[in-house]
Amino acid sequence: MKTAKSHPILIIEPNAPFREELYNFLLAAGYEQVTATDSLTTVLESIRHAAYDVILAAAAAPGAGGLQVAQDIAALSPTTKTILMINAEDQDAWQQRAAHIVGVHFLLKMHFAHNVLYLLANCA
Repeated sequence: MKTAKSHPILIIEPNAPFREELYNFLLAAGYEQVTATDSLTTVLESIRHAAYDVILAAAAAPGAGGLQVAQDIAALSPTTKTILMINAEDQDAWQQRAAHIVGVHFLLKMHFAHNVLYLLANCA
């Protein structure tokens, strides 16, 4: 029997198949409050009102992720944890760029299934 987990999570991922895969994975893992979108601009008001505990965002997607998005989320809702999904080859560059932003964690897209549950449990 799976246990429901109550952290409201927002997925921001422009790649529809990956977004759906991650969404379904989190539901199967017991997270019941999962929302998925392809663009940050559609959910800025919800973030402003701290509707999410964790935001999983594609780091390199225009309009959906990246350093500016992490900074915007930190400014709108300082208690919201941000997990930027990155490609393995970009790992060092992203960690250097976002080192000064509180609450930002990184997740390699190719290994999300192995690591996302750990990050959700330990950063929320």
